[in-house]
Amino acid sequence: MGPPITAGVEGAPLKPPKQQPLQQQQHDAAPAAAAAAAAATPVAVTAAAAPAAAATAAATNANPAAAAATADTKEAAAEASDAAGLQAIKAQQQQQQQQQLLLLQQQQQQQQQQQQIQLQQQQLQQQLQQQQQQQQQQQQQQQQQQEDDDDDGGFASAATARMKRGKKARL
Repeated sequence: MGPPITAGVEGAPLKPPKQQPLQQQQHDAAPAAAAAAAAATPVAVTAAAAPAAAATAAATNANPAAAAATADTKEAAAEASDAAGLQAIKAQQQQQQQQQLLLLQQQQQQQQQQQQIQLQQQQLQQQLQQQQQQQQQQQQQQQQQQEDDDDDGGFASAATARMKRGKKARL
């Protein structure tokens, strides 16, 4: 490394720093140290990469065909990376579509089950109504039979009772 850069500082008089409390100095020093470390890191990386970059540049200047091959290789690698990324996106989209299809099928099955349950409930209600109607008819028939039997009690034969019922019905 060369000598430190001192341009524009040569004629500046040195002033003694202001005295700050120790706690304030520590508080101010922490962000400054972090900023200095962060700034030094890219410089160190760049400095470490400089010899490799210089060697690559020298090789490129020495052999243009190798430089073209390297560029082609980099381009092919980028295209392969892009293709892999596209495949990953397509696979994810297909998986999402399959999940949506499965969810739709489940919803349809639930709707069908609900419809079947409603149909069964309707059928049960109809059966119940039919049973109630049959019971009412039986009760009416029993009442009619009882009335007929009561009317028949005073007559000697059932035939006579039937004749009486027929006359009642005509009247």
